[in-house]
Amino acid sequence: MSQFILLQKEVISSGVTSVNLENVLTSDYKGYQVTITDLKNTSAGGSYVGLRMLDNTSAYTNANYDWSKANLINYGAFSSSDNQDTTFFGNWMSVYSYPTTENSTSTGTFWIYRTDEYTYVLGMGLLANTSNQGWATKNIGVFKNTGIQDGFQLFQMSASRYFDSGNICLYGYGV
Repeated sequence: MSQFILLQKEVISSGVTSVNLENVLTSDYKGYQVTITDLKNTSAGGSYVGLRMLDNTSAYTNANYDWSKANLINYGAFSSSDNQDTTFFGNWMSVYSYPTTENSTSTGTFWIYRTDEYTYVLGMGLLANTSNQGWATKNIGVFKNTGIQDGFQLFQMSASRYFDSGNICLYGYGV
């Protein structure tokens, strides 16, 4: 029976645009689960979080990422987006900081499964504020690089946004 084993916990510090978990994906596990809690921006406004695979400390920025995303919004219309041959998994999570009276937070989980050929990811997230506005996201993606990736990077897709806080936990399974 496979068990989830906590491999690393990362606390996001204020004022950073990206967070790397380096040298954490090994052949010791069949797959990985990543949980992200209490993710916030430093300033009011919205942003999306991108996801890239790492080789040691360098992010893969070649056009080998395919992804699709669905947004389920409780105050608006359903929407979806997808892209092929991009340089990252786009719109992986939504992060939106409201004025302090409407504190919002983003939470998400995604899974990474590596094969000898490709790396597959599957994710879901939730963003909500105190005005009962919220949306859920579902994501799928494939990184079409036959090399072995040993880490991943979460980054702010908007250059003017910074992470304020958050927690990332990485679990391995299938030992």
